[in-house]
Amino acid sequence: MDGFPDQYRGEDRIVYGHWGNAVEDMNGWPLPCAKPNRTYGIDTIAKGVLTAMRFPDGKIFQSERYQLNQAGS
Repeated sequence: MDGFPDQYRGEDRIVYGHWGNAVEDMNGWPLPCAKPNRTYGIDTIAKGVLTAMRFPDGKIFQSERYQLNQAGS
């Protein structure tokens, strides 16, 4: 979909992955890319952290950070 996620205007919450658009906090910890239009990008694995979200409260669950090997997996 062109313009996704920024141009999404639906009523439903949309959770997606495989975009690599994690947002890092001031300590470099990856967080979901949560937008005001109810879209949630939870792809943080490239930063070494697995992320899940629970609804309806939006609670974030994350693994401890693991080290990626040189092959990237």
